[in-house]
Amino acid sequence: MGEPASHDTFLSAFAAPAAWCDASGVLLACNALFEAWAGPVLGELVEIHGARGALVRPGQPPRHLTMSPLVDGSWLALGSFGDGQGVVNVVTAAVAQRLERVQVSLEANAQFGLLEGPTESVARCLRETLATAEELRGLRLQVAALGVTGVSQRLPVCMRLLVRDAVAALRPLPIRVEASDADYTVEVDRAHLFPLLVGLLEDLAAEASVDAPLRVELRGGDCVRMRVHATGLSGADTGSIAATRRFVLAAGGRMLIEPDAAVTVELPAFARGLGAGGGYGTVLIVDDDESALAMMGAVLRRAGFRVLSAEDGVAASALLRQHIHEIVAIVADAVLPGCSGVELAAEARRSVPHLPVLLVSGHSSDLLGASDFDDLPILPKPFGARVLTDRVRALLELGEAPG
Repeated sequence: MGEPASHDTFLSAFAAPAAWCDASGVLLACNALFEAWAGPVLGELVEIHGARGALVRPGQPPRHLTMSPLVDGSWLALGSFGDGQGVVNVVTAAVAQRLERVQVSLEANAQFGLLEGPTESVARCLRETLATAEELRGLRLQVAALGVTGVSQRLPVCMRLLVRDAVAALRPLPIRVEASDADYTVEVDRAHLFPLLVGLLEDLAAEASVDAPLRVELRGGDCVRMRVHATGLSGADTGSIAATRRFVLAAGGRMLIEPDAAVTVELPAFARGLGAGGGYGTVLIVDDDESALAMMGAVLRRAGFRVLSAEDGVAASALLRQHIHEIVAIVADAVLPGCSGVELAAEARRSVPHLPVLLVSGHSSDLLGASDFDDLPILPKPFGARVLTDRVRALLELGEAPG
């Protein structure tokens, strides 16, 4: 990667303590956050155990690190914040830049091919390529949301997906997640909550074993509840618990600690106060981007709709056949693996000719193969909650949503 000076520039892009080690673990460069967190470290040795690492010095508690291998055999080391905010996502800024280059290249080539008027079989392959490009775009946005670029904003977030990502970042620590089929959407700053959650689970899982893994239980309702069963938990707050409590209280929730039993985090549900929903009927939503699907579902439930959701066109088609007489509208990503939003609209209208369909897409209508469906409205991505609600209500002629 070049001389240490280039590493200084690379490390300064991280909104977290970040350092660079050579292949043997010797610390050669770090950003200001890392030095403030760990003190002078250059020349010291990091103990590396796969994706985990530790900076151990006599008379001081070990500094736990998340290690990410770089292409030249060296290592990126990420540490928790001094106030216990936890370990940030290990995706590097270089990986994010590479994702963007691949995404742009895929989009450009697929769009050029579609504009050349290919056969339907070739066009289907090109639309699949566009779907892959959209998935890469979602991954880039997720990198930003995890705090690598310092992006911070309150948005609808699915706690089930957030916990899943946190557990993945902590592998191979033994953690088991139990969640029913419910709505776990909360409105929080993901960039802040994710590292807190990682740090909290890391601390609580430190004594867990494969035979007795840490158990995380999720429950929905008026509040979204995450209960972490942690045998041997002391009554004293750790830094991660204290920092998480501050965040949860600021978000309107609460945090309960039962010594030798569990830590419970409760956050207000995004769609709270709507009962079971369904006042305006059932909307089928389809998107292969899980975070976009969670956001749309939460927004429409909050607006009074019952929601059926699917992550691809094939699953959506099955739901359509099962609930065709309940569904009042469809909101679908135009480009989907298996069956596009346009194809799904065609299938729906064979049974219900005037069923309202709203396509969402980051691509122009010329690239969607929608010439036979000129009446299909398209909502460009990205869009906000109010825009989505207003467009769906307009489709159903329900008038403007209340402010």
